[in-house]
Amino acid sequence: MHNTEWDKLSKQQLEKYAEYYAKTAFASYGLELYKPEVTSQIDFVVKDKKGQYHEIIVRSHKGKSYVYITKEKLNLEQSNLYVAMLIFEPGILPDMFLIPVTVWKHPNHFFVLRTYTRPEYGINLSKKNYPAFGSYRIENAITQFLN
Repeated sequence: MHNTEWDKLSKQQLEKYAEYYAKTAFASYGLELYKPEVTSQIDFVVKDKKGQYHEIIVRSHKGKSYVYITKEKLNLEQSNLYVAMLIFEPGILPDMFLIPVTVWKHPNHFFVLRTYTRPEYGINLSKKNYPAFGSYRIENAITQFLN
């Protein structure tokens, strides 16, 4: 039985749990996982069923709201780079979304570019927008790794 009282975990503990949870999700589909060879923003690498490698950045967040990643951490030209976004809400296991970074090439209402002093790529995961992210849920998005 998993603990689902996420407020009892520190930010670092939640981030570590999110990384383990994401790895377990990929492994449950029979995909091979690897550690990145160099220290970087990449949390792990997945080998798909075609033998291609994909780099995964894991992010976690408590609740449905705006989530961002600073612009310097993402290379939008890297078509094999994904953000595994885990949303934690009290009493339930996290929702996991698998988002290709290429979605930010064409920002919209859901995937935004904020040109602040430190520019950032954002995800509007509000309660209202949440249903629109269905195709990015891990159980739907994982199919591209399996075929």
